[in-house]
Amino acid sequence: MKESRAAKPWQLFLTLAIVLTIYSCKEESSIVGSSIVQTSENFQFDTLEVESFTPSGFRSFTGRLFNAATGSYNDQVYGQINTRTLVKPSITFDPGVEGIVNVSTINLRMTFDTLNVWGDSTQPTRYGIYRAESLWRGIAWKHDDQVVFNRTNPVATFERSREGTITVPLSDDWIAEFGTFYNAEEILKDSLFSFEFNGLVIAPEDDATSNAISFLNIAETDFLVTRDPNSPIDEETEFDIQDWAYEVERQNNPVPQDRLLLNSTNDVVFSSDFLSQLSQFSTSNIVNVDLVFYEDVETLSTNLPQDHVRIDANVLETHVGFGLDPNFDLTFGTSDSLGFRSGTANTFRFNITAYVNAFLFGEIDETEFFFSIVERSGLLSSTLLYNSNAANAAVRPKLIVTTLEE
Repeated sequence: MKESRAAKPWQLFLTLAIVLTIYSCKEESSIVGSSIVQTSENFQFDTLEVESFTPSGFRSFTGRLFNAATGSYNDQVYGQINTRTLVKPSITFDPGVEGIVNVSTINLRMTFDTLNVWGDSTQPTRYGIYRAESLWRGIAWKHDDQVVFNRTNPVATFERSREGTITVPLSDDWIAEFGTFYNAEEILKDSLFSFEFNGLVIAPEDDATSNAISFLNIAETDFLVTRDPNSPIDEETEFDIQDWAYEVERQNNPVPQDRLLLNSTNDVVFSSDFLSQLSQFSTSNIVNVDLVFYEDVETLSTNLPQDHVRIDANVLETHVGFGLDPNFDLTFGTSDSLGFRSGTANTFRFNITAYVNAFLFGEIDETEFFFSIVERSGLLSSTLLYNSNAANAAVRPKLIVTTLEE
């Protein structure tokens, strides 16, 4: 770490107007370390390639998010992706249902996100609803946790194309099992729910043949209980989802050569300590520093069959150092800076001026930047970026440094 230097006061209080002036007149160059524009205001722009990145693996939390993934898809770039949703209905007493008895029916009403799907957007997918055979808790669930379930005895099956809502009747034997929990004494229910009630798994009938991953809107998904299905009066009562999560299993997911791969599940992230490359600017009047990544849109577009879709990452974030739980910080923590995707330039651009100034003129404890996808809603997304070894130097990650020459 370099010794701290006292910054000139005016260096630390450059106005937004100056920065906007810079952006209105600058152009980029792929020439490393060269001055590419000299304006009448003596602004100078230098471009440096980021030297290296280090891959890392973490685990995102995928329990109790707004959406839950279910389905499987074999992506030609990102590999085989298998996902399954876990749900538990509330067993708390409801005045509308005094007890679950052998004349009750229970339907699972599932509402799907119709705008987001990963895979074939035209063909239907066959699903099964199965008993979970191991305990799980949504609040602690991470994407690669796995629940045990048996596909040979489904509670229900259904087929979905792109419908928004599907209602599926559940089997009588599962209703009877659910009744043993719902009909128990209230004083026992918290313990029963936590330690004995395993809930259900919603999964494609066959991971290998499933052609899409869909997303359940948990807030609009519930269990519908009818005490007496033969009653002429509609006595349906809604039971909310009390706990939920989803698991993600990835196979055959190699990172292409000369690329950086990011998944929203944080199983693949990358980091770099590039601030040391900027030591040459320790005596310069730094106005702005941008970090730019280029997306490999050619590989992504040419390896997607007709009528198949992916969910693109639109915003990346940096984390400079972590707290006690890096997995939590990456999933829910506040980012240190954001990189927004430009669909026209096929880039993600971060403004890291504050960190560069802190490194050159102040003191910071951490200098390693970790990069991940901003995704808090439960949707899955990925992106493929060029790394420092890309054959075409123009698309390698780079730092664009703007200084004011005296």
